[in-house]
Parts: sequence; C-alpha cells; structure tokens
Amino acid sequence: MQTLNIMTCGSIDDGKSTLLGRLLHETNNIYIDQSQQLLKLSEKFNNNNLEVDYAQVLDGLIDEKEQGITIDIAFKTFTLKNRQYVLIDSPGHEEFTRNMANAATYADIALVLIDISNGFTNQTKKHIQIVNLFPNIKKVFFCINKIDLVDYSKQKIEEQNLHLNQYLESIEFKKDYISIPISALNGDNILTNSNKTKFYKKGSLLDLLTKETYTQNKNLSNYASVQIIRRESNDRFYYLKNYGLNVKNNDVLQNTTTGKDFTVKKVYTAQKNLKSTNKLNNIVITAKEKISINKNDVLVSKNKNYKNVNSFKASIVCSSILGLKRNKRYLFKFNQTSVYGFISQIDIKEINMNSIATIKVELESKIVIDDYNHNYSMSQFSIISTDKFETLGFGFVTLIPDKGFTVHFEKINKISMAQKCIWFTGFSGAGKTTIAKNLQKKLGENGFKSFILDGDNMRTTLNQDLGFTEEDRLENNRRIAHVANILYQNDIIPIVSTISPTKASREVAKHIFGENLFMIHLNTPIETCIKRNPKKLYNNKNKGNKNITGIDMGYEIPENPNLTIDTSKVSINNATKQIINELKLSK
Repeated sequence: MQTLNIMTCGSIDDGKSTLLGRLLHETNNIYIDQSQQLLKLSEKFNNNNLEVDYAQVLDGLIDEKEQGITIDIAFKTFTLKNRQYVLIDSPGHEEFTRNMANAATYADIALVLIDISNGFTNQTKKHIQIVNLFPNIKKVFFCINKIDLVDYSKQKIEEQNLHLNQYLESIEFKKDYISIPISALNGDNILTNSNKTKFYKKGSLLDLLTKETYTQNKNLSNYASVQIIRRESNDRFYYLKNYGLNVKNNDVLQNTTTGKDFTVKKVYTAQKNLKSTNKLNNIVITAKEKISINKNDVLVSKNKNYKNVNSFKASIVCSSILGLKRNKRYLFKFNQTSVYGFISQIDIKEINMNSIATIKVELESKIVIDDYNHNYSMSQFSIISTDKFETLGFGFVTLIPDKGFTVHFEKINKISMAQKCIWFTGFSGAGKTTIAKNLQKKLGENGFKSFILDGDNMRTTLNQDLGFTEEDRLENNRRIAHVANILYQNDIIPIVSTISPTKASREVAKHIFGENLFMIHLNTPIETCIKRNPKKLYNNKNKGNKNITGIDMGYEIPENPNLTIDTSKVSINNATKQIINELKLSK
C-alpha cells in the first residue's frame, strides 16, 4: 500500500488544523469514542462557537487547545480508497517555524493555506520558501481559505491567485502546484465541489489528493545502515535501515567503515525469512562470515561506488534563535550517522532564525553520504549545538565536491614520548607569551623540542586574512590547533599562546588532542592586565572595533583546566616550574 505524507502550513489562524480535522472527521477516519471526545472538547475549548471544532482533532496539547493554536507537529494516519495517508499538521506562529521546517522534511505534498481576508503575511511567505526548499515535496496545493468571508467572490479569489502567481514567480518557485478556493469552516470544495464556486472547474481537495501519485526516485543508490545488532545462538542479526539496498541470500555486501566484504546468509523482514527484499524495506540480515559490523556502519552492494567524504555543500533552514556561525564546531546528525564539523562558507551575511541559506561544511572525519539527487534519505541532516544539544537547523546535501576521494591522512612519524600540546588561555597581558618563552627555554634544557605558536605572530602570517569577529576568532584558533597537531605528530611539543576566549574557540583543540591537551588558564585579573598593557591594546585610541576581550567582549572561563595560575601572585619562574612539574617533563 502506497503512503502519501501530506503537511499543512501557512500563517497563524489560516485554518490548517480545521481543514485536516474536517477531512478526518467527514471521511470517518476517527473512532466513535474520539468523535464523542471531540464534541466534549469543542464544548470546553471552543473558540469559534462552532457545533464541532474540527481543529481539536489534531491539536494534541492542552496548551494548544486553550490557545487555539498548533505548537508541536501532529501526525495522523488514515486510509481512504485503499490508500494510506499521513497528515502532518505544523504550527503557524513565527517562533515555531522550526517545527514547520521539521514537518517539511517528512512531506511528499504540502497544503499551504492562505486566508483570503488577510492575504500574504510574512510568515506565509516564509513557509512557501521552506516548502520550495525541500526536494522531497513534489507538489503543492495552495488552499485559498475562508472564501465565505468574502461571500465567495470570484473577483476576490482571482485577485488572490494573481498575487500568489506573482509571488511564486518572484522567488522562482520550482514545484508543481494548484490553487483551490475553500472554506474549511463550511466544507466548500473540501470533499466535493461547492455550488457556491461554480466558476471553479477543478476537483475538490479530496478528489485531487486521492488521484495524486508519488513515485520514489528510481535512481536511488544502494545503502543500508546498521541500527541494532542482536546475538542469538551462533548468529548475529543486523537490523538495517534501508536506503535503497536490494539484497537477497548469498549476495556479497561491503561494510564501508572497514572496507571488508561479507556474504549475506539470510534476509528477514517482519520475522519472516525471505529469499530477497525489495528496495526501501527495513530488513534484518545474518552474515556467513564472522566480520566486524557495528552500529551506524553503512553497507553497500559489492563493487558499487559510494562517496566517503568530509566536505559538502548543502541547503539549510535555521531553526533556532542562536543562529549559525562560520567556523563553530557543530554536530551534523544524518539519518545514518553523526559527525562533528563546522560551516566554512555561507552565501548570506548572517544565518539567523528562519534564514534559508546555502552553506559549505567541513567534517572532522569522513562519512558515507550522498546528494539529494541520488539518495535524498542519505543527504538529510540536522545541525546540533555541541553544548546545549539544541537542534539549530535542518538541511540536505546538494553537492559533494570532486575532491579528496583518494587523499588519506597518514601519520608521518611515530610519537616517541607521552608529550602534550600545551595551550595557554587568558586575557591579553596575563603573561601567556612570556611564560611560553620561559617554558620553551626550560624544556630545551631538559632535552625536549618545542615550538611556540603565538596568537599575534600567527595573525601576521597564516591568519592574516582574519579579523576579530566571533567567526574569525573561531577560525584563528581552529587553524592554530591543526598547525599544533602537525608539530605534535613530528615529536615537537606545541606551546600555544592565544586568548581563545570562548569554549567554542578551544573545542577543536580538545577534539584533536583529547587527554593530550594540557590547558593552562592564566586567570590574572583584568585590572592587572590593563596596568601591564604590554601591547598598548587597552588604551589604543586608533582601534575602531570594539572587540577587546574582557572589555568589549566576554571571556568564558575554562571549565576544567589542567592548571590555573594567577600571574599577579605567581612569578614567571615559579609558574614555569609548576607547569614542568605537572607535565613531568624534567629529565
């Protein structure tokens, strides 16, 4: 049975929940006890003095019922004419656009409601833009609602359609669409064509929906990801989320994580043993060989090309008031796996809440993904903050650059000692560079090679293209961390001296070095640093930008530094001794 996923969207109070509630109620797709409950809810929460408030069918939260709005996403599955439908009701409020964007990732068809008495609102336009963004939405029904409020005027409806067409042309709308004049309140053109709009010659909304077909992309590439592993008797059962893999008994598959091949022993679905399975079924397999297969590993057919990459371009919609920043470390969560990375390029000036943008992403490790033209499910991802674990945006891969497929990282030298990357952080004038120079001298006397990566020196060479915005500071510290790693891999102790004022600016170094990052926080008071002012930073009258850490910009104190030193109380030599003793690097 084919399933069609249908979402509603549009501005607040345009009648989305009422429309879907009427569809469900009048096609007998709610149970008798639900129908009775609906009447009770209508009496309690009715905001429109209706005999039956159809919006109550989908508004699942009491908070929503009391306010008469939809906050979360509501899903309702029903069957009509041997076809299964999933109705997805999404909110209209601007602050809940993230929920609407999430709903758009599930939909095959979008119903966009437009209140003819209000016309286009900014939120309506934003919802249309989001619908236009996601390639999984194949067709759009623009429901010109509340035509009863304009006495079913043909002229008013035609004027609204003219405005609609002009707007769609202005944003280069790419979807197949149709416009339907309706009254969700009175049922006009919902189940059958209304006698009050005889000038409208196309079918009712229900007729058009039941005739709509949706064909899956025939060019789907062959992937499946391992979701669960269970061991029973002598067999391991691998539960797979299937993204186009067509597999049968005795087929040879490859684990893209290890590059190893294995032979499929048996294929199961719904607890039945099958000789083969069609594409897109979720399946369980067993393997003839004893091979390493772990959760989130991606499997492909042997000799099938796949893309194991760490860079891609994508289209996204931002769903958080936090926005998105270049060079900040995020978690990119795909359907099949998750990986950390950062946004290196953005096609607009800033990504704020509800922004739609094209971005370039650089990942910290390679993963198997695909672009939306070849396998949309393998291209979808969400962007998660690394500290609050909040979902910041949704998107899909549009392009995988033809680069790096044959480039592999290899350690040039084997590290011969348990060395660390020494990272100083603190205000300007706290003594980072002075202690770093003294530390380098003492390490040399003890037979250790070291190299100082000073923030100011790096800004005059490798990082001279960077300013002092939040994004540029993140990129400055990211580059320094990778240069430090090159030194580290070659048996040289990197000594980093940089303000690195935020948790995010130190995060890449923590990822690269792990336990081998030795973080030293110089917590010298800002007043002492201002008095010292060795770089004339704090009283620089020619400095136009207000970006001095501790004065204009905040400083996030490291949560668990390896060592904390106040140089207003501890001398340079004593501070150096503390560091060497903690590192146990003296010979």
